[in-house]
Amino acid sequence: MKRLFMGLILILTVNSMVKHQAGSQELSVQVDGRIELLGVVELLSGDVPTATDLKFPYRGNVEAWFKPFIEHDAIRMFRGMPQ
Repeated sequence: MKRLFMGLILILTVNSMVKHQAGSQELSVQVDGRIELLGVVELLSGDVPTATDLKFPYRGNVEAWFKPFIEHDAIRMFRGMPQ
């Protein structure tokens, strides 16, 4: 259930956030802050397998920055959601 929920939100957001100008070689991909926050909640919950086991600097920075909030109500609620 969690994966379906996160997948649908990601698809809808990416679809609306990718910008490409006709005739241009530039492509701008942005992530809505609300979706990024959902990803952080998912990561901190530790319940959901991530897309990769690779340790990117961004992931380490997120884990370090948000570590004080690991027992926040939102994280606990996410852990309690059915898979």
